[in-house]
Formats: sequence, structure tokens, C-alpha cells
Amino acid sequence: NIMLKRMGDLYDQGNRSIRPTVFTYNAVLMACAETLSTPDPQPQEAFKIAVQIFNDLRNANEEPDHVSFGNMLRCANLLPDGDQKDGVIKSIFSLCARSGFVNNFVVRDLQATASEELWRSLLGVPIGEVNADSLPS
Repeated sequence: NIMLKRMGDLYDQGNRSIRPTVFTYNAVLMACAETLSTPDPQPQEAFKIAVQIFNDLRNANEEPDHVSFGNMLRCANLLPDGDQKDGVIKSIFSLCARSGFVNNFVVRDLQATASEELWRSLLGVPIGEVNADSLPS
């Protein structure tokens, strides 16, 4: 988060070679998602940072891509199981679908994050294997 801010400040000061891109934002989102595998995880703080970074990305001159949405789905694992986590997953997936970025990468992260009942409901696939190419539109 600090590095992204510093990059943005340097860019605003005229250093055009250091503009944060979607790849930069995605790296920070991935780092947030991986917080649980660190020696001293702080999942609530990491989730707050992820939401801020994702919102910053959406408000920047960059657009989220399938990796951004997949990483945000993975960040939902920072929340305890329950209604809040399910609501976050639904919101992220809905925005992803409206943006046209549902692909096998996103489906994989959705399945790794949501309960089977939830991901099947969101994908509209009550039984069987899932492939993004065969999902209902």
C-alpha cells in the first residue's frame, strides 16, 4: 500500500516511467490474499488494505482484470466464514460478471473461496463439472 502510494506520488511529480498499472495493484492484492500464510497474520487489516487497493484501482486510469477479481475473491478468505464473507464473494463475483471477466481463473478462485452451495448458485451450475466456457450468460 505504501509502495503504491509512493509510486503514485512520483508519477504525479512527473516521473512518467513509474505509473502504477493493473499489474502493480494485482501484486498488492495477491500479497494481501497470502497474509494467512505468514508467521503473524493480520487478516482484518489485510482485508481492509485489499478493499482500499481494489477501490483505488477502480478509480485509477487502470481497470481491474480477471486477475484483480480472482485476487479479491481470494482476499475474501481473510474473513471468517459467514454472511459477511458470502456477501463479499457475491459482490465481487457480480461485479466481475458485469465487467465480462469471468473465466476459468476466476472460477477456480471462486471455488477455492466460496462454499460449494454458494459457488454453484453464483455460476448457475447445480451439478457437474464447471468450465467458464460453458457457463450460462
